[in-house]
Amino acid sequence: MVVDSTRQKVVSMSKQYQRARGAIFSRSAQRTIGKRKLLLIVVLLVCAACGGTKTVNGYKIEPGADLTGANLKNASLKKANLQDAYLKDANLVSANLVSANLKDANLVSANLFNANLVGANLVGASLAFADLSLADLTGANLTGAKLNYASLKFAILSDTNMTGVDLGRAYLVNTALNGANLTDADLVFADLSGKDLRDTNLTGANLSGADLTGAKMPAGWEDVVVTDDYRE
Repeated sequence: MVVDSTRQKVVSMSKQYQRARGAIFSRSAQRTIGKRKLLLIVVLLVCAACGGTKTVNGYKIEPGADLTGANLKNASLKKANLQDAYLKDANLVSANLVSANLKDANLVSANLFNANLVGANLVGASLAFADLSLADLTGANLTGAKLNYASLKFAILSDTNMTGVDLGRAYLVNTALNGANLTDADLVFADLSGKDLRDTNLTGANLSGADLTGAKMPAGWEDVVVTDDYRE
């Protein structure tokens, strides 16, 4: 009895759907709207779903955009596509850049203090001299990124992919690096003092001249890293 009742409900719902579909896409409706207008509506719906070009604080947010020195403080840029964009000296304090595409972007000397970069794509991005203090980069992809001389004080870099990243002379005081992948990373003269790196992948990393005072290192780390004690 329960099965029959359920089957009747399904049949009833199916009939209602067919009637609604017929009302919307009936031949008479197509003649009224016209094929061209119908196509335009479909295109507009697709564009709305894709997002298109976004404007924030008067700036166009799009791939390759020139946003040099732009004021994007507190801006909502979640999932924004800023691949190859120029953001040198930009103000991105407390900006929401969750899952944003910043691949190969120029963020040299940008202010990303307290920015939310969780899950962001920063592959090949230039972040030299950038201020990333208190920024959250959990799960971000920083493969091949340049962060030399960047300030990462109190930043969260947990579970990030930092393969081949340049962190030479970066300021890493109180930076969380647990679970980070630093394979082949350049950490020359980086300040890693007091860091808990026990679950950090340091295979092939260059730690020449790095400050490891009080750092908790993973087992066998000396066998997988470069530690030539050279000076400039």
